[in-house]
Amino acid sequence: MSLQQSVDDPTLQGAAVVGVATPPELSTLYRDLMSPYCPGLSLASCPSPQADSLRDAIAARFDRGESPSEITSALVVDYGPGIRGSPALEGFGAVAFVVPVLLLIAGALFAQRWLRRHTRKARA
Repeated sequence: MSLQQSVDDPTLQGAAVVGVATPPELSTLYRDLMSPYCPGLSLASCPSPQADSLRDAIAARFDRGESPSEITSALVVDYGPGIRGSPALEGFGAVAFVVPVLLLIAGALFAQRWLRRHTRKARA
């Protein structure tokens, strides 16, 4: 059963028990995922009933022993890559992380050389 089917399954809706602590891994997963039902909000902060059902379906898979990465992969298949809160470290996602770091290093090297040249000229 896909996560989308789990969300639509009326037997799973409202399955979360009020007052039961959420494991830290699951809380992190909810914060790292974007809600497909509340644009611009993470799954942790989306107040819609559909988001409640999706959290319940994710918790059920987690309780069955699936890892957060396996659950995330299933969500990407069902909802698309936009469900990730940050880009994956592959393809364009890797470029999105690496390029700013490289630009920062290049800028620091440029500033260092520029300062050396201009301080030497001022001393002479």
